[in-house]
Amino acid sequence: MNFERQKRKILGWLALFAPLPLPLNDVLEWPVLFAYFGLVVYYLHRIDRGDRVALPNWLLNVLGLVYLPILAFDLQASLARDQVVRALLHLILFLVVVKLFSIRREKEKWHVLIAIFFLFVAAMATSSHLSILFYLLAALAAGLVTLAHFAHLHVLASVGRGQEEAPTYPPVRRAPLLASLAIVLVAIPIFASMPRLRQPFVMGRGAGNVGLARTTGFSDSVDLSLTTSIRGNRGVALRIQPSQPVANPGSIRFKGATYESYRDARWLRDPYSLREIFPSPDRGFELAAGVPSTDSAVVFLEPLDATSLVVPTNTVSVRLSSARRLGIDTGGALYLPGNPRRQTLRFEVELGPSTVIAAQDPRPPLELFDPRGEIEPAPSATLDPTGATPRIAELAAQVMGEGPDAERIDRLLRHLLEEYAYTLDFTGRDAEVPLEEFLFDYKSGHCEYFASAMVLMLRSQGIPARFVAGFLGAERNPIEGYLVVRQQNAHAWVEAWTQDRGWQVYDPTPPEGRPTPATQDLRLLLQQMYDWAAFRWDRYILTYGEEDQRSFFRRLRERVSAAWARLWSQDEDAAPETATPQAPSLGGAGDPAFDPQESFWSSPKVRLGGLALLALLTAAGVVFYRRRLLRPEDAYERLRRRLPGYGVDVDDSVAPLQLARRVTEFHPPVEEDVGRLVSLYLESSYAGRPVDPDRRRGLRPALSAVLDGVRGEDRRRRVEERRSRRRRPSERRRSA
Repeated sequence: MNFERQKRKILGWLALFAPLPLPLNDVLEWPVLFAYFGLVVYYLHRIDRGDRVALPNWLLNVLGLVYLPILAFDLQASLARDQVVRALLHLILFLVVVKLFSIRREKEKWHVLIAIFFLFVAAMATSSHLSILFYLLAALAAGLVTLAHFAHLHVLASVGRGQEEAPTYPPVRRAPLLASLAIVLVAIPIFASMPRLRQPFVMGRGAGNVGLARTTGFSDSVDLSLTTSIRGNRGVALRIQPSQPVANPGSIRFKGATYESYRDARWLRDPYSLREIFPSPDRGFELAAGVPSTDSAVVFLEPLDATSLVVPTNTVSVRLSSARRLGIDTGGALYLPGNPRRQTLRFEVELGPSTVIAAQDPRPPLELFDPRGEIEPAPSATLDPTGATPRIAELAAQVMGEGPDAERIDRLLRHLLEEYAYTLDFTGRDAEVPLEEFLFDYKSGHCEYFASAMVLMLRSQGIPARFVAGFLGAERNPIEGYLVVRQQNAHAWVEAWTQDRGWQVYDPTPPEGRPTPATQDLRLLLQQMYDWAAFRWDRYILTYGEEDQRSFFRRLRERVSAAWARLWSQDEDAAPETATPQAPSLGGAGDPAFDPQESFWSSPKVRLGGLALLALLTAAGVVFYRRRLLRPEDAYERLRRRLPGYGVDVDDSVAPLQLARRVTEFHPPVEEDVGRLVSLYLESSYAGRPVDPDRRRGLRPALSAVLDGVRGEDRRRRVEERRSRRRRPSERRRSA
């Protein structure tokens, strides 16, 4: 294959490699991707066959004219869907394919290379998964090696060697890899210091959190006729970094949404019940005025394809610098203005000692509306009995009985906990009234059925109640100490109101149906390590913003100032800071056995295991390195580079056979080994004959024998020289 065909083939492989992330980030349609990959593979097939691939100019003009109306329609459709990047990607793919099939002159190859680079940038810009980091590193190393090869062929062709049939590779192999490492090291401070944009200008949907609304229950409605796979979704929904230890993270509740309207087996969120709240300078968005905060936490909320702002149920205030206002409904659930988020949201919460339900009183005194009592206030939506059929109301009256409302609620709660079972198997169920089927026929269901049944049964007896969706429980990540709430922790419960208790949380789902923390084992530890890596990728790469940049430079300045002060300070006996007692945190009283600030790596077992793993990997690396077959060129270059340090006079003008003679004269026992090594080098480099693996296996032992022998001879000569120097003064004294 001559140089021109080699360059065309390199371009084809680059065109295949550049858009690899696109099928994973749901930016382009699969038919378009299949058509693109199919055409590029066909192009490579034609190159291997030796066919000349060059479309005529008239056909290129026709293709351009045909694509113009397609581009106009594509731009219009993409703008309507707020996905301009899709039309641009279509255009880049079209240009790459057309240019590949129309290369005639040398400079056109560079045009194709530029188009492929833009395709690579688009694939990177629309990807957010952690795996894109490995793709970037592989693309950087492979791209530099390929470009070096491409430039090498270009130079050879320019000096008249373009018709050679043997594949030629650039003589420099390590330079591209070292350049890749240098680029990564230089890119880190540039990325940390370059100005931040408030929002990404190009962003795809990503592959990590697509379709979460179908599995978490966070949407404008909850449909009881649908069955989901909530329990099988181990994706992370949010992370919490508490300032104090948490005793029982499995009992923490996180409120995401409240629903008060039940229509046609669905719970609907009333948009007219939302009101806006604005932040105060000292406490941010305040949910419970006058309630003191006993703890604080930093929350990282993953994209949920919903506008809900999920917070712990004992939140008294929220600090969110990126929002100037928040929406809050009559149930106290928070909502972000605008469309569902596509990035991780970071905010801080102040926590109180108990559950805070920032809800309106469903039964305000009549004099608040009309002191004279002439106007009847509108009934609260939490008393709407729609959906509670006469059969359901009759069962509720029978179970709840008479007495104070609080006691009647407790009776209904015990009845649902004891008489019904939890299940996710809904095979064969298809009823017009799913709650009647749940209460009277199957007597089993998931948390949404239990919560819905309790709400409607309470309303049928005149007790205000609402349906609440959120998360229950969290697990500790021992690597950094934060708490992780997964998608499978999605849960539903009830908030009911009585005159004596006010608003209270009731969970009618049996304990076996509530989310529970996973058992700590090796599989969970590996998953937590991946969660940590994904969290760091998302936190410090994808969502690294202006405030993070200011904080980074502020901490850097403080550490430099502290180091400078310690260097010049005369007072080295500073008194240690005394720890102040902390109040209970998210889940209750502090747990002295767990400290979120204590590193996972401080455990002696983990340290010993890490050292053992490091030793094992080092040994495996040494064994692999020693068993790796050397190329004759590498063995000869290594020998030539090491000989001057052992006293053998070898410079660039010394030929291979002359080098072998000098080594033999310096240390005759290595004559056979150095002769074998030099002969294989000459055979591979000058004769052009490949060396079979059996003969290459002897290169490493031969090289080691030559170097060891020369090193030993050099050491022996140095010792003899030092001894002779010591003898000369004594001989002079004797002669004198």
